[in-house]
Amino acid sequence: MNSIGRGWLFILLFGLVVILLFATRGCGANGDIAGSIEVGPSATTNPGLPYAGPAEPSLGPTQRSRTPERSETETAPDGPTDEPTRANGQPKNTVYVSGDQILPLSAGADDLDAYVGRRATARSVRVQSVVADEGFWIGTAGDRVWVQLIGPPPESPYHVERDDEVTFVGEVVAHGSGFAAEVGVNQEEGSRALTSQGAHIAVRKHDMTLTQR
Repeated sequence: MNSIGRGWLFILLFGLVVILLFATRGCGANGDIAGSIEVGPSATTNPGLPYAGPAEPSLGPTQRSRTPERSETETAPDGPTDEPTRANGQPKNTVYVSGDQILPLSAGADDLDAYVGRRATARSVRVQSVVADEGFWIGTAGDRVWVQLIGPPPESPYHVERDDEVTFVGEVVAHGSGFAAEVGVNQEEGSRALTSQGAHIAVRKHDMTLTQR
């Protein structure tokens, strides 16, 4: 074989080697998961994490997961699980003031007058008794808080009765020894308890939702 023929043969062999190298690298790239993200009900491949095995098969068009992504506001609370948060809402039949449960009374709760001036929130709390025109007890006979309605009536008037459920946002307000007589609560209706508590929850009428039974 002359020198020209050997030159062309060398060029052809070199070209084949280059083609084989590119083909090998291409196959390796197709098998690498870097940069791919597969989201499923139980596995997610993150490009920033090392590969930990194959992800489970993705769901079909009619089998997409309906679970919404968790937002930053839906993180689990650090405190008690029954404390009202943006994630789980306030439990029913409870009243909270500044993160403390005051109804039903919790072991660490202070007296109601310790929360004067702070916002109180109630959700689906049972009305224990209605003994005044503009006020009523919520809770139970042995564990109750006085609610005093204030302000103009709402567009849709309501009539509060015993065993109704109320949901509201109000404010803890201090009162003196003459408050019970002022609102029309006698001894049988709980005047002593009302006086000893030294505070009640004032709720504007349009800030309360009533569920009648």
